[in-house]
Amino acid sequence: MSAPDVLLVVATLVGVAVQASVGFGFSFFVAPVAVATLDPEQAVMLLLLLGVAVNLLVLAGERRRPDPDRRSVATLLAWSLPALVLGALVVRGLSGPGTQVLVGVGVVVAALLARVDRPVRPRPSRWRLPLSGLTAGTLTTSTSLNGPAVAVGLLGLPLDRERLRDSIAATFIGLSVLGAVALVLLAGQERSLPPAGPLLTTLPAVVVGHRVGRAAFGRLDDADHRRWIVIAALVAGAGSAVAGLAGL
Repeated sequence: MSAPDVLLVVATLVGVAVQASVGFGFSFFVAPVAVATLDPEQAVMLLLLLGVAVNLLVLAGERRRPDPDRRSVATLLAWSLPALVLGALVVRGLSGPGTQVLVGVGVVVAALLARVDRPVRPRPSRWRLPLSGLTAGTLTTSTSLNGPAVAVGLLGLPLDRERLRDSIAATFIGLSVLGAVALVLLAGQERSLPPAGPLLTTLPAVVVGHRVGRAAFGRLDDADHRRWIVIAALVAGAGSAVAGLAGL
């Protein structure tokens, strides 16, 4: 196994552990390594495929009955559809560093607005889920860094930590499948499909990372879980902006 392969496995292990505990964050660890070793479309596709595996473990690999908020998930996915095409075009035409800066600033602003010290409104603002869906759709096929957009969008709903985590996972599965289809249709199968090697070597790390993250999630109460979502979003957004500025 080459050094890049080892680094990819380690990044996957850490990223999956974070995602299984907080609800997102996988791509922020794996994306830099994937982008450095694969073509842009292949890197995004690898992240999408691994994302399906991660979130299937959350919903079907924990010996419990998952309970996502189906209506909210459907709303997010419906609004993401037109943006998935836009994201696939972005990854082919715009500057990567510039996109990272815009994404990072947007994520930080959204996280700062998602205050967790106030009561959750029974009826959140009408714009929250549509805006989250549009943003997540664009990011899914352009960078795969859609986690903060989805998590912050669902954070305002009156959901306990289990339903919130399940809703995030279900949304990610839908976005990953739709995003993969969009990339294949717009970029072509040869350009978008990653080599089998990186996918096969990272799958065991997905399983191990999920178990570690699930154990950590079990120690959080509802307030702690929401607080860590905001913290993770702030860190992810700041990291994206700094990385983009460094590459300009």
